[in-house]
Amino acid sequence: FGYSIAMNEKGTRLAVSAPAKNKSAGQVKVFDINSSISQSSFTQVGQSIYGDAIDYAGLNIDLSADGLRLAIAAPYNDKGGVNAGQIRLFHLQDEKSSQSTPHRREWVLVAEILGQNNNEAIGSNISLHLSTSKSGLLVMFSVGSDNFSESSTQRVYALATSTGTDSNSNATQIGWDIPSPYIPSDSSTTMSGEGNRIAIASNVANTIEPGSVQVFDYDV
Repeated sequence: FGYSIAMNEKGTRLAVSAPAKNKSAGQVKVFDINSSISQSSFTQVGQSIYGDAIDYAGLNIDLSADGLRLAIAAPYNDKGGVNAGQIRLFHLQDEKSSQSTPHRREWVLVAEILGQNNNEAIGSNISLHLSTSKSGLLVMFSVGSDNFSESSTQRVYALATSTGTDSNSNATQIGWDIPSPYIPSDSSTTMSGEGNRIAIASNVANTIEPGSVQVFDYDV
């Protein structure tokens, strides 16, 4: 528990993963942080989210700035191919209480992204980022993180709906794969808050192949 963590912009909501939970199926929980001068407490938000057997769901996770959207990587999911990987996008559905029904909050699956080839293990590197742009929700993740890869790429997907609350939403790749000449463990990435600029760093500890940082803009 605590392998990967993510927090919303205000620091009031925290997502925590346990990818080895339930025989490596993986588990993710989200908590609201209730702070006071004397102490802090944590209240779980919505249900616990699980992966399938040996998926390692939650190896990497991210929360959107508003804390209403959650991305969970399961790098060893086999839906798209052997160890192709999977990234699921969830939206927090908040049903207000009434006289007849209690207040209920639930994480609803709105989109699923699958690896395109065997052993891509998408999302296994630390570079899993969510961002909300003017055109909707964006997610960036690493590709090619299995032990046999000598290089990696980054992919960016956009949710088809502007709000990302429709359970029938489709996530579509925008732009081409962005290659990095180095293995994923030596790469680091970041995405701007509006999702229109990303940076990819490739760190190499020698003078023959010096490291580099590339910055890309995209008109979203």
